[in-house]
Amino acid sequence: MDVEQVQQIAKQLSDAAEDITTIEKDLTSGLRDVDWEGPDADDFRGTWESDVVPALQQIMKAVEALGSSAAKNASEQAAVSSH
Repeated sequence: MDVEQVQQIAKQLSDAAEDITTIEKDLTSGLRDVDWEGPDADDFRGTWESDVVPALQQIMKAVEALGSSAAKNASEQAAVSSH
């Protein structure tokens, strides 16, 4: 294992999880602020809140978990290799 490369991937995954959270929050805020009313707007916002936001949060958690796993594996490998 190239510990440095795995650490870099772990960092990229952690950064990506943060980016996903930022995107979700920015879009949610934008949808609240946009001048759009009526049943279509209500349906759109409802789908966003009930389907899309939970899916984005699930993806963020999965990406974050992969990053943590990669960081842990790299750390364990570094510890073994240093002995």
